[in-house]
Amino acid sequence: MAFRGRSALALHPRAMRFGNAHSPISLKTARFHALVVNSAETAKREGHESTARLHDFDSVTQLPRQDAKASAEVAVSHSNLNYKDGLIVLGKKGVVREFPIVPGIDFAGVVTSSHTGGAREGDSVVLTGNKAGQFFDGGYSQRATCQAEWLPPGGPAPPV
Repeated sequence: MAFRGRSALALHPRAMRFGNAHSPISLKTARFHALVVNSAETAKREGHESTARLHDFDSVTQLPRQDAKASAEVAVSHSNLNYKDGLIVLGKKGVVREFPIVPGIDFAGVVTSSHTGGAREGDSVVLTGNKAGQFFDGGYSQRATCQAEWLPPGGPAPPV
């Protein structure tokens, strides 16, 4: 597979980077990018050569597959590309419940807001699994939402 061993940053460097991670206020209000994937059939029907397209958003509520129980928002600093993500980016069925979706099964970043227990605003966190990128939008976005309880503190330090 062409994606083996490559990070998500290699797919589109600007899609995964966003200014200063030490200024969460600007991260909450800034426009952001996300890689949105459609099924191979939908992409072909709509005349697109690729299943994945980079989109701009003003709010995480505009992302295509939100977790109804999401209670935390994360400014994503890192994601990776694993086997399942590779299948999703290619628009393959079987891994994803429904398209369109933002892939990224694993991601790390800084919590910008939290409405329940678990991670708190300013915490560095890592999310791995929990159906991110499969059942609801994942980490191939500069901002993501998930259930705060799924975010154990102690993720990577924010970039300087």
